[in-house]
Amino acid sequence: MTEWLAMGGHGLYVWTAYSAALAVSVWVIASPLYRRRKFLHHHRRQKSPCLNKHASE
Repeated sequence: MTEWLAMGGHGLYVWTAYSAALAVSVWVIASPLYRRRKFLHHHRRQKSPCLNKHASE
């Protein structure tokens, strides 16, 4: 198992590359989801009748 993780002396490079790719993949998926959630939350607050009493007057 240790030899497999070491990858013939290139383990540090390989696992760093895999970690970076995983981090970027998580960011690419999570960022739009977070922005969508934030947008919908903000949009719902603006549409709420109790928060915008004066908008209809």
